[in-house]
Amino acid sequence: MLTLLLILGAIVLARRPSEVVKKTTDERQRLTTRRESPFSELVTLEQTGRKIEDPNLAQRRNLLVTKLEGVYQELAALDEQRAL
Repeated sequence: MLTLLLILGAIVLARRPSEVVKKTTDERQRLTTRRESPFSELVTLEQTGRKIEDPNLAQRRNLLVTKLEGVYQELAALDEQRAL
């Protein structure tokens, strides 16, 4: 009987409120959407850079990589929160 109560208590206490799950899911979707634009720009830039040499491409590439790093850091922090 005690074992059953402990198992049920663990299940009840381990569940997260649906608001929290929805909020983190929405935030993850927002970050994923935010990541797509700079990523596609970076792919296009890399393809263009192979065809022509332009010193501005390196600067633009660094800017896009920095943006992507920020988004990936936010995604990692969100995943870390979800794991707790």
